[in-house]
Amino acid sequence: MKSLPFSVFKRAGRPCYLVAFKNEETGEYYPAISTRQKTEAEAVKTAFAWLRDGIPQKRETVKVQVQDLSLKDTARKIKTKAEAEILIEEMKRLGWIKSYVLVETMAAQDFAAFLSGFWDWEKSPYIKEKRRKNHGIHKRHCKQQEQAITLYWEPFFKGRFLGDITAADIDAFINLIGEKDLSASRKNGVIKAGTKPLRWAFSKGKIEVDPTRGHLLFSGEGKERYVLSPTAAAAFRVEWKDERAKLT
Repeated sequence: MKSLPFSVFKRAGRPCYLVAFKNEETGEYYPAISTRQKTEAEAVKTAFAWLRDGIPQKRETVKVQVQDLSLKDTARKIKTKAEAEILIEEMKRLGWIKSYVLVETMAAQDFAAFLSGFWDWEKSPYIKEKRRKNHGIHKRHCKQQEQAITLYWEPFFKGRFLGDITAADIDAFINLIGEKDLSASRKNGVIKAGTKPLRWAFSKGKIEVDPTRGHLLFSGEGKERYVLSPTAAAAFRVEWKDERAKLT
């Protein structure tokens, strides 16, 4: 990775990667040091940590003297997505950013499109998995959830990406639904239309954080449904001589 202020490489017959830091004044590299890491990605992370904190020795920590190294200069030198991710992860560790979305990843998918696709009876990987394992799921339910996405989730989250939805966003959406003239059970159904796909995405490693955790649904009973007994149902099939007194 020539764009970085160090070079990470592996010598033949050696299991671990080495790092050589660059002297920005002379352009020459200092002697290589073993990172004790067996993958290039972990070796680069170690090199960044040493660049920041110093190289640990037996009795002391040796600081790496790199001149004219700034965040802006480092960003300009980035050539690959892997290098960009390493830099952003370091910024996240330092608390400068909370989350990020890399292009060409699942997290960069349009959020509303992801939700609609999740409830697509023919294409959804979630529904295919449920049906394959004979877990109860019905086409009518999926259609209702799709409608909830179109009516409520899509207008609220228009233009957002799957990977940048936060717990605060979900909280704001729940507050909005709470103001709607809907029954408690309907409100909860609308909320689950979006939170279930998010939980699934997190469980599959599509997003780093589950933004749905810690939220409470609305309390209240839905309309109770009754099933007629065979005797009662038979009463509706009896022929009545007087149509005015017929049960319908």
